[in-house]
Amino acid sequence: MTATTRPTARTGMILVAIGTVGLAAMLWWDANGAPTVAHFLTASFGYLIGQGIVTFFAARRRPR
Repeated sequence: MTATTRPTARTGMILVAIGTVGLAAMLWWDANGAPTVAHFLTASFGYLIGQGIVTFFAARRRPR
């Protein structure tokens, strides 16, 4: 049986930071005539932002 590690608030902030920078780059590329694949990459960076927010608040929740 493997031990599970609890996510930290720092991990959540890092995910949000990576997602935000990536999303800004993808939106800029998309505005300058990017191919269709850029839409999928944009969605992936949006997903990272969402996961970072969820991880941040899950880490701050007190154990019961």
